[in-house]
Amino acid sequence: MRIDGLAVDMLEHNLVLKKLTINSYTGRLHINEDGSINASKIWQAEVGEQAQEIAEDLTQDKPWTFRLPLIEISNSSIDFMDQSLPIQFRTVIGDLRGEVRNLGSDPATAATVELVGSVDGYAPVTLTGEVTPMATPTNLDLTLVFDGVDMALLSPYSGTYAGYVIERGLLDLNLHYALKNNQLQGDNAVRVEKLKLGEKITSDKAVDLPLELALAILTDANWRH
Repeated sequence: MRIDGLAVDMLEHNLVLKKLTINSYTGRLHINEDGSINASKIWQAEVGEQAQEIAEDLTQDKPWTFRLPLIEISNSSIDFMDQSLPIQFRTVIGDLRGEVRNLGSDPATAATVELVGSVDGYAPVTLTGEVTPMATPTNLDLTLVFDGVDMALLSPYSGTYAGYVIERGLLDLNLHYALKNNQLQGDNAVRVEKLKLGEKITSDKAVDLPLELALAILTDANWRH
């Protein structure tokens, strides 16, 4: 981590950090089955609370304000999991790079997020939107797009909950998350291509459904489901 352009105004109790560079960071973005999300803890623990603690250490008399116009992120990764989807989805987004702009102590000001990365070095991922980490509770409006993820990666979940290994298939996800009052609202688009089930797995959590027949019925001429 590197900081550039730190300015502290002791009279006005204001702190400005022009640029924060983060390299080789590993984070988590986990969405629970009930729609709750750990994003508020991420932002406040990793960024907001650290900045606030710096300000509080300087003085306890007058509240401090801070501005961080630019955070540059490179060579980082996020452990992403969404348990609210019909089939639990978890993967690691690597080679993460991009910017977070206009972070500050004003709870009414939203920071913008523009990040890109990949799954397994080939499947593109983008994360864009806004977040207000200093608001209580935290609000966010983010869009996360996965393009062409190998569905064989989901075999641990498909085996547990569907009773089959996934032999092949490509998964596109367009996930829109809006967090208000600590509750997540999702608008998700899921597309699967060329899905083929493999061997059957014995699992007491697997649903008892004719999945092979359902896939045959739902598959179009382009092998889309």
